[in-house]
Amino acid sequence: MALAERASEVKARNEIGGPREEDGRLVADVTLNLLRGDGEPLVLVERDETLYLNPELLDGVPGAEESGQVRDPFRLAHAELVVKDQDREDWWYPEGDLEIRLRPLGDGRSQLVAVGRLSLAPERRAGVRWSAGFTTCGHTSDCWAWTGWCG
Repeated sequence: MALAERASEVKARNEIGGPREEDGRLVADVTLNLLRGDGEPLVLVERDETLYLNPELLDGVPGAEESGQVRDPFRLAHAELVVKDQDREDWWYPEGDLEIRLRPLGDGRSQLVAVGRLSLAPERRAGVRWSAGFTTCGHTSDCWAWTGWCG
């Protein structure tokens, strides 16, 4: 029960690097990762060439030492960007892929992240909402990221 409660507190965080114009397109660097309920990164820890789930997540959970092993962190991990046009109720996939990788944090710790670049063509970029603020021209759209981590 303790592990389920802790896992339910894990939240996704996205980092969108300042949107900018490049060759007539609106582009932004995107990084997605996971945070524990206390706001600290959800990490994988390497011991004896084996990866384990975050020890703080598993601390005090009976049997967690054995079940916390992560054999292949990339096997079921995926991420993609989706844009939803709020006015037209239309979903579409912008150009740009997200690559899943391990970001080293030091001391044998690493974090599974999705990193990439969002690119919007001029005909699609009017009205895209990057955060809590809205633009006022064209249609209002939201940028979403769909992810799955460690199965």
